[in-house]
Amino acid sequence: DNLFWLGRYIERTEDLLRLVRAYNSRLDEAASEPLLATIRAQLSHYGVDAAEPFPSGVRNALASAVYSASQIRDRFSVDGWAALKDMEKSMARIARTAQAGSDAALAMSVMLRKIAGFSGLVHENMYRAAGWQFLTIGRALERAVMISDLLVAVADPKSPPGGLDLAIEVGDSIMVHRQRYDLDTSRNSAIDLLALDEINPRSLRFQIDTIAHRVEDLCRPQPDIDRSTFRGEVTALQRALAGHTVYSLDSAALLACRRRLLDLSGALNAAFMN
Repeated sequence: DNLFWLGRYIERTEDLLRLVRAYNSRLDEAASEPLLATIRAQLSHYGVDAAEPFPSGVRNALASAVYSASQIRDRFSVDGWAALKDMEKSMARIARTAQAGSDAALAMSVMLRKIAGFSGLVHENMYRAAGWQFLTIGRALERAVMISDLLVAVADPKSPPGGLDLAIEVGDSIMVHRQRYDLDTSRNSAIDLLALDEINPRSLRFQIDTIAHRVEDLCRPQPDIDRSTFRGEVTALQRALAGHTVYSLDSAALLACRRRLLDLSGALNAAFMN
């Protein structure tokens, strides 16, 4: 379903914007080269060249979202389509003049506010039919995969200093971290907040719970169709993550979770789209 892929691509665009912003803001702060190299590697994994002030890889992710939306114009709101096209035009315009460092970081912030506007339209105005369920699953799945990737890169004991603060920033959780933990960012606090927290909308567990809820909603109108295999995979992943603590959720466990998340994409297609 194109709405599923729209959800994935719009979420990828947002998360890449956050990473690019974090990278450029650290250029002006003279951050350590190992940390900058870690961010570059993360971006490169998604086809983004950090050397570009406004990377073409980010624009390509948004272009994929626009293409997915164009295939379902009859099921997509006029305002939602206008918001996507406005983002596409803004990116093209800003990319021509953006300069590496604080200027590029500011440009990413502008685009993040535009994506927030699009997300508001979807959340407030879109009818809660199957299309909205698929779009929401796509966003949750992509966010879960990308936060898993980031935590693997920065929460390992061998990771460079500053990576945990990076994760909290990219996970848009700076304020809640300050409120909850009376200490500097640690591996335990980052894993607790970005992986295991049930009510943080940026956490890995929150995304998996979201997928589970949406799958239940999708299955309810057609109880006679057997989708037990897919539902079982989602439930098993939920239980596996819920059984972890900040001590047991190490890099190997995060990678295993990531693999299972990616497998869900194929299982979803088999269960609902064939």
